[in-house]
Amino acid sequence: MLSEIQNWLKQLESRDRLLNMLTKENNKGLTWLRTNQHKSIKEKLKKGSEQFSSQGRLLSHASGENSFEKWPYDFTLQESDQENQLIGIRLIAEIDLSGSSENCLLHDFYKILQADADVKLLVIQKEFKEGFITATNEYEKTMKAYKHKLKSEILLACWITSEDRFAFKRYSIDISYAPQ
Repeated sequence: MLSEIQNWLKQLESRDRLLNMLTKENNKGLTWLRTNQHKSIKEKLKKGSEQFSSQGRLLSHASGENSFEKWPYDFTLQESDQENQLIGIRLIAEIDLSGSSENCLLHDFYKILQADADVKLLVIQKEFKEGFITATNEYEKTMKAYKHKLKSEILLACWITSEDRFAFKRYSIDISYAPQ
């Protein structure tokens, strides 16, 4: 699933690179409008995830999609059986392209780290690739310290504004802690 998610984000990258060529000013990279960035990524995740149904059915939820619904993550893809009973969470995503502080981004990383999901996605934004490398180094320290109770895959995606493209880092998590 990680490859598919990367491809979906790359499709957004291509679209936004084209938009950027039309709107670029002062040789600065494209910074998505906050209202559009989340919506674009959530729509792409929702549309793309429809292909992953197994025996049951998949239902996606995006935080803020409806004013009466509140979800713990920006995007959740849950799987239900034929009787509409929840059987698992296939994907969760936290999306923060607002240039939040490192503490806020680390908080979002903590949220995905502790989630009961097969695949976890964190999308952030940095001006330069070095900022993404610094962030991933911090996240790796946290992943090593955390006592994982579930296998999962994590995809970190970063919109690099100076390059108008995404950078990615993938992780496969094995169980490292079993309660006594």
